[in-house]
Amino acid sequence: MKKLLVILLVLIISILCFTGCVAASGGDDTAAENYKIQSDFDRVPGYENLYYAKTTKIVYWIGGSYTFNVIGDDYTTSYMTVWYAENGLPYRYNIMTRQLEMIEPN
Repeated sequence: MKKLLVILLVLIISILCFTGCVAASGGDDTAAENYKIQSDFDRVPGYENLYYAKTTKIVYWIGGSYTFNVIGDDYTTSYMTVWYAENGLPYRYNIMTRQLEMIEPN
């Protein structure tokens, strides 16, 4: 009987620990806006998956997205990599001319 009580207690504690609460939010549009405001990256106009770092202007490619399910909730993630030019160095986005520029080697 004591063993059953301990197992039941451990089971209840495990369920309470692994159960999460979901905060109410303003919806997907609000979350997307908040991410854009707080992000250090901005989209390169005219390109679907290219973004540039606002501080360095280095261009990055956002890879395909993957959706996975955790305890009934869907989460989406993707990966980011530097967009390389033909000379092997990353592209830089010129915000004045709105063009991708190759970084010249020193």
